[in-house]
Amino acid sequence: MIVTNHQLLNMVNKDGLKKTAAKVDKVSLGVFEPLDHIYLRFAVKDLDVKPFSAKLQNVPLHIENNDHFLVGSQTLAQDDPMNSHFPGEFTYGGAFLIEDLINKKHLDLRVNGYINDVFEKHEIRKNITMKDISEAELIADIYPYQGFKAYVNSSEHFKFTENGMVKNNFSTINFRSSGILQLIIELRKNIDKIFFGGTNAEYIFSNNGHLKITGNFLKMDTLYISGLSLKGFGVYLAVGIGALINVNKKQDIIEKIVDNENRCFNVFDIAAKKELEKTTFKDLKKPIFTYKKNKMKTASLTSLYLSEKIAEKIQK
Repeated sequence: MIVTNHQLLNMVNKDGLKKTAAKVDKVSLGVFEPLDHIYLRFAVKDLDVKPFSAKLQNVPLHIENNDHFLVGSQTLAQDDPMNSHFPGEFTYGGAFLIEDLINKKHLDLRVNGYINDVFEKHEIRKNITMKDISEAELIADIYPYQGFKAYVNSSEHFKFTENGMVKNNFSTINFRSSGILQLIIELRKNIDKIFFGGTNAEYIFSNNGHLKITGNFLKMDTLYISGLSLKGFGVYLAVGIGALINVNKKQDIIEKIVDNENRCFNVFDIAAKKELEKTTFKDLKKPIFTYKKNKMKTASLTSLYLSEKIAEKIQK
């Protein structure tokens, strides 16, 4: 039997841990949320230039060699005013560039070079699409000791964070994780396969639990990749990641997966810059969160709906 994380929770609630463990062989985990460390490495066909600087759609590129480039998802376009007029809109950057490429849009590539005995051009400017990319890989670095903060705001003014806009006077509590990525790291010895951005991916774990996921960008699906503009903060790329976990009817592994609901978050007042208390992912999934007498709407940048769809997708 193969079930999703959500289905597993329902089974445990209904039948208990022991009976559920006797039935389940594999559990599929899925998550769709903004990632901190993600970048695209790609090669452009037919570039007859020795580059010293390059930008795509006005987003600076790191040059690896003559035709291979690297762009981080949080790199901003060169003409972005950033927060000079606070809060900034952050309308374009690496995250949107990555999304536009996979959506087959035409993008403006400018490469400045220098003349030598092999290359004779000073500059190349051309419109490129995904068809002009000979190879590309999307890479995500995921670290095991990520801090889990749920932001609240005690002040009279909105606050702009990596978890989105936190409304004033304890109106909202904002978070940006379901803990699934950390659960995947914790269950790394039981992984059958990993799904990344719409395709199966390669993955490597370091000794300290750092996870690097690499996927063929040319095979990815725009359904699982989305650029986000976080007002007053910057740009992020939300990507779908899933893992198929071999449970083999072992109760301790199922218990570990179910216990992700109790993963601890720090409730942090972004205005006062201090931790107020701790809570769990289970409590943050509820529509209303209460701190003392303050009732706040929960606001998540993690899509629970798409996370479940990814968990279903990886079973196929």
